[in-house]
Amino acid sequence: MNAVADPGGILSLDAARAFLRDLIDALPLDSRQKRQRADLAGKNLSLYQMWSFPAADVSNPFSEIGDRRAEVVNILGVGYFADESPNAELVRFAHTLPAGVTAHLPTAWDAEFECCWRPKGRTYQLDRDEYGVREVVHVRIAGENLTVAIESIP
Repeated sequence: MNAVADPGGILSLDAARAFLRDLIDALPLDSRQKRQRADLAGKNLSLYQMWSFPAADVSNPFSEIGDRRAEVVNILGVGYFADESPNAELVRFAHTLPAGVTAHLPTAWDAEFECCWRPKGRTYQLDRDEYGVREVVHVRIAGENLTVAIESIP
């Protein structure tokens, strides 16, 4: 919401929240991506850099992380954030990188030396002593790069 909100005052945070809620919930999933790509074209999908994971299967990009909140939190190792805000909505989407944008393994600098940085470019599962998925970092990108619609994770 912060990325979509306009700091110049045209689209406030509340208006961005309503706009995104409409984009996520208004249409059936199979027709949502086209509208999201059009309505979010030119709007950044994050406030800062983006942490992503390269999908092993682009036809099913979420197969590695699961479909339920508990699975996603576990595989991506985001328990710290989930514990802080257990009712916070999590969303997922898939995207491509535009020409000239490259991804790199995250560094401590990328994580701003926070406790959530995991060396070696891998997430760490919360329920076992095991790595999750590869992770990369890249500059923020805009809505026209969506390849799978933004959706809530139940």
